[in-house]
Amino acid sequence: MKNIIRKTICSAMTAVTLSACVVAPSALNMNDSKISIVNSINAEAAFEPFYGTITVTGAGLRDKPNGSTIEKLWAFTPVHVVDYETVGRNEWYKVETPDGEGWVSYRAVDRCSEEEYNIRLEFAEGNRTAFVTNWRGVPVKASDSAASNTVGTLPFLSVVQLERLWPSGGDGIVWAQLPDGKGFIQINDGNGGMNVELLTAEQGKLMNDIYGIYRKLFRR
Repeated sequence: MKNIIRKTICSAMTAVTLSACVVAPSALNMNDSKISIVNSINAEAAFEPFYGTITVTGAGLRDKPNGSTIEKLWAFTPVHVVDYETVGRNEWYKVETPDGEGWVSYRAVDRCSEEEYNIRLEFAEGNRTAFVTNWRGVPVKASDSAASNTVGTLPFLSVVQLERLWPSGGDGIVWAQLPDGKGFIQINDGNGGMNVELLTAEQGKLMNDIYGIYRKLFRR
């Protein structure tokens, strides 16, 4: 704790000293300038890495804060935010994405749980086949809501392709849409439990071959 306090004080002194070299003395006497310096120092000193998703398709991944765009990101791309920096009035997050790392505006990131991040990361990496591991099976819903009508059930040990993942609500549940408008399933229960395991298409085919006979026995 003492080391953290000492580092924070040293950082504040360094920032004020550097500012004095490039800012007119009259500006240093302004309350707004002092508050801005202190707020920036406090925010960066208090930063802790977290998980999130991109809020809008087309968000620019940059090579540095205020730098050049190196890639456009899709909405709901999972990101691990590992650093924070303020440049002028702009705030930037350094993020790790499935395709590399860079910097994005803080406005482009919504926080999410580590569980949701891991689910979206697996999906982004090509694991888009669901293998049902919940022995009760998984209800198929008419929409991405537990309150919507149940239109079917995926039985235990069944294998199904997934079309896309939908935004999760405040309950932390990630919904997946099935192909051809066949409905939606819950990937997780929002409390650390998983209803399915995400696999590649090849792994899904293997599981289907192995457990096909067991599914028939289980249904009897």
